[in-house]
Amino acid sequence: MEAPTIQTKRLIIRPFRNSDLDALVEDLMSQADIMVNLSEKCETRSEQRTCASDYIDGYSSYWQTHHYGGWAVCARIDELAEPGRLLGYCGFGPGQLEGEGAELAYAYGRAHWRKGIGTEAGRACLDWYFTVAGYERCYSCHHSWNDASRKIIEKLGFVHSRDEDLWGSVEKGHGLLPTYLLDRSAYLNITPPSVSY
Repeated sequence: MEAPTIQTKRLIIRPFRNSDLDALVEDLMSQADIMVNLSEKCETRSEQRTCASDYIDGYSSYWQTHHYGGWAVCARIDELAEPGRLLGYCGFGPGQLEGEGAELAYAYGRAHWRKGIGTEAGRACLDWYFTVAGYERCYSCHHSWNDASRKIIEKLGFVHSRDEDLWGSVEKGHGLLPTYLLDRSAYLNITPPSVSY
């Protein structure tokens, strides 16, 4: 299965390309304060490039193995950045919680924070997941200190369920991660954004 391209008012949400690697390294993988929220530690440039490549390969391969995956989130309008510029990523990975569906995950470069990008991209991805692909449930999580991520998750309609040891968070000293659930019927009561495929 190929990842669809989704357009919102301000964003182009498209399949990853190998050419996205440098932008991921510069804006995400080389930023320690961002990577700690992804439970990753990439100190050298080589480690950062390997991590970026793993993200591209992983989120791209899920489309073949799970019929969902991740997207590169890019600017569509000048007000965000040069059109076509990679802002971050959003999408779904295989869930670690039995019966709760895929995990919605995302990250954006610091220059693109507090612009509503996380919510806009998240809604578009959820719209595809529930209304086009027809999945029933998904979940999302964040580190306890990441209030900005909590706000995105709650704006998307997720409801806190419990705290879980995900991505080795306890072993890494981060504690349990607040974990939120969303099901299809609840999502359909939320007005999704206008998107085109």
